[in-house]
Amino acid sequence: LNKNPMKRRDFLLQGSAAALAALFIPSLLTGCSKDKINFKDHNFSGKVLIIGAGAAGLYAAYILQENGVDVTVLEASAVIGGRIRKNDSFTNFPIDLGAEWIHGQKSLLCKWAKKMDHDTFLDNSDLLVWLDGRLQKTEPADDSELDKLMTAIEKLDNEDLSDISLQQWASNEGFNTRLDNVLEYMAGEEGTSASRLGIKAFAAANNQWSAGEKDFKFKRSFYDFINDWLIKSVQNKVEINKIVKSIDYSGAMVTVETVDSSIYSADKVIVTVPIPILKDGDIDFIPALPANKTAAIAKMSMDAGMKIAMKFSQKFWTNSVIGGEKSASYLDSGFGKDNPEHIYTAFVMGEKAEYLSSLGQGAIAELLQELDSIYNNTATSSYLDGIIMDWSQEPYIRGAYSYATVGLGDSRKILAESLADKVYFAGEATHFEGHHQTVHGAMKTAYREIEKILV
Repeated sequence: LNKNPMKRRDFLLQGSAAALAALFIPSLLTGCSKDKINFKDHNFSGKVLIIGAGAAGLYAAYILQENGVDVTVLEASAVIGGRIRKNDSFTNFPIDLGAEWIHGQKSLLCKWAKKMDHDTFLDNSDLLVWLDGRLQKTEPADDSELDKLMTAIEKLDNEDLSDISLQQWASNEGFNTRLDNVLEYMAGEEGTSASRLGIKAFAAANNQWSAGEKDFKFKRSFYDFINDWLIKSVQNKVEINKIVKSIDYSGAMVTVETVDSSIYSADKVIVTVPIPILKDGDIDFIPALPANKTAAIAKMSMDAGMKIAMKFSQKFWTNSVIGGEKSASYLDSGFGKDNPEHIYTAFVMGEKAEYLSSLGQGAIAELLQELDSIYNNTATSSYLDGIIMDWSQEPYIRGAYSYATVGLGDSRKILAESLADKVYFAGEATHFEGHHQTVHGAMKTAYREIEKILV
């Protein structure tokens, strides 16, 4: 598949896991994006305030600190890292609860992984599809209609598409409803459901993708990499439990007030909060946001997303699997790790995540029932423990990542426009050249806004 998220996440393009498991390939970590960290000639001498200590906020703070700029980061929660988080106690290797992959050998992150000496490996884990009550190969596809769907997705041209959902597009193209759970997997990789994913904006983003098609994982964890590189570098600049209430940019300086009545003043403010925070009006902007920006925010969305990791006494699976009814994707979390315990993780998005989220801990029983149907009643009998990371329940995040909605248009670009050269917007939702939903995309938007301030 050409330059689209299906390929960059190894969708339907899996090689031999046995041959390539845990293969460290530093030679592929070349040709990376080379952001210029040192702005030696800048003459900015003011104060910068950053709202949000996720990937974009941390990277912005890092660059500013490297260039001697006075910077403070306000984080609403009690933890630093945003949607990058891990669990160290569930199993014998760190579980990434959020971001897990470097998407693309040309991405910004590959250079830093090499520089920080964090071992990475190519994720070419095999992928099977649960279809017609049996596990089938995806590459080459055992099923002729699945192969036809793959080919159609590969050839999508946003210029020739109506602005409709993926589900409606598939119906219009005559694809049988027996492939609905495969469509849900495709939409789930984009953070939503097939009935909500806008096919036109989806195709446009795919065509803009430029980071490369190879996916990498870390021997330790994605969080450890970000912690060693960014969090440790700027944590002294971060104030936690600071929920921003208002941003007043009407005067010469920008005034930020938090819920605990703290007042901050800065020359520039960079807003990096997830899209639901803006969409729900949690932050009062003074003056109010321009009409085109509020309209753009209204067109954007971020759905529920969950990772549910389950530990078993035996490894009854051989591959990651897509096409489930309860979870459209099950991942072998131990792939590439050293002597891992047996962990199978449900990666759930959109409507499926909303349903499982409503069940609380009962979600695991639903997943075990589905796994029993796929793997001949071996899941429940070998189940040991499970953990649920439900991003929709994180009060200052409220979902997985922004996705291509029907009618999205140029909303990301409008959101990225600054206000009066004082308030700037960054974060994955503001990346308008195909790399939204990724950590490196979020960081690129931070760099983009720093350039506006320092150059």
